[in-house]
Amino acid sequence: MHCSNQLSYPGRIINFIFPTPIDNPGSSMERVLTSGPGGRILTHCNVWSHDGEWIVYDSRSDAAGNNFDSTRIERVHTDTGEIRTVYEARNGACCGVATWHPHQMKVVFILGPEHPTPEYRYGPSRRLGAIVDVMTGKVLNLDALDLTRNTPGAHSGGSHVHIWHPHGDWIRFTYDDDVESTGRNIAVAIPGTVAVLRTHPRNRDGNYFSKILTRTDENLQRACEECWVGTSRAIAFQGTVGGVVEVCVVELDSHYQQLTQTSARCHRGIQGPRHWLQSDGERIACLMKDDAGIVQLWTVTLIGQLRQLTRCQQGIQSAFTWHGKRIAAVADGCVSVIDDQSGSVTPLSPASTPDDTIRPEACVFAPGGQRIAYVRRRAGVNHICVTSVE
Repeated sequence: MHCSNQLSYPGRIINFIFPTPIDNPGSSMERVLTSGPGGRILTHCNVWSHDGEWIVYDSRSDAAGNNFDSTRIERVHTDTGEIRTVYEARNGACCGVATWHPHQMKVVFILGPEHPTPEYRYGPSRRLGAIVDVMTGKVLNLDALDLTRNTPGAHSGGSHVHIWHPHGDWIRFTYDDDVESTGRNIAVAIPGTVAVLRTHPRNRDGNYFSKILTRTDENLQRACEECWVGTSRAIAFQGTVGGVVEVCVVELDSHYQQLTQTSARCHRGIQGPRHWLQSDGERIACLMKDDAGIVQLWTVTLIGQLRQLTRCQQGIQSAFTWHGKRIAAVADGCVSVIDDQSGSVTPLSPASTPDDTIRPEACVFAPGGQRIAYVRRRAGVNHICVTSVE
């Protein structure tokens, strides 16, 4: 199969007009943006367009998004509830985990193999990145794939959770190799065309040069759930070291550093719901259990000073994002803002109930910090919701 440098896409935009969102009767600040059936999954960060008008999501069918079966990336307007299709997969491929460019109307996302076969189908080492220009519909390959391992800047595996640097140039992602059993690692993609020979039918060109930053071994067994450290080029990540998940940091062309040492604690390492680290440039935030076994927010400085931030009764129950001096997370059952100095928690939304559950995958600040996006599951359907921050 011939793979071109550019994925063809007709660029059509499909509009679905839903009724104006209605405020949740339990809260003057919560709005439900979507209606009707359909799976909706938010990525853990960067789901807001730079102007704060659109939220991007994929359409995986199950509540948690564990079934990677979405064939469509959509965006919803945060004032009108209008739904537009950003990208629609073809030839048996699936797509998902969509995030916005920090300054432009572009979205990057995972794209599974087209024409999948029982021998080569979607999996951790068989997925790649794609970038769509939302205004034109033009789609580009992000990373280059070379399964014969002969092309500098191309990799031989799968990339996942692509997040632009705040400057809008580099993209970080997690990586699983398809040729070697090296486990999960941290990588970056730097702008630069990579042309690949068609020595394998799945090979493809890319528009970014890939660089793998970590190499798992007997010391570092796994590296994932990463974040940019402020506007620097450093990346903090969750590293499994000696069977314990610790906060680590790595930069281009340097060996990783382990920032936390929690093996002596009664509840060792990073724990709680699946989450990605977040950073304000000086500290890195993560979830760990306190001595009572309750999941709390913690911060660690770049020299390894660890501090418990929250003391919630029920704990932190979601992934989180950091904006200014506040952190957004589900705390004690409500979407809340947390002061990043005092750890005080201010609930904003109605609490989760068994029939009206706030999903744990995402709690995402808008660019201006005045709103937070998240997902509620009602009557078996995921809905995109927004709450205001006073």
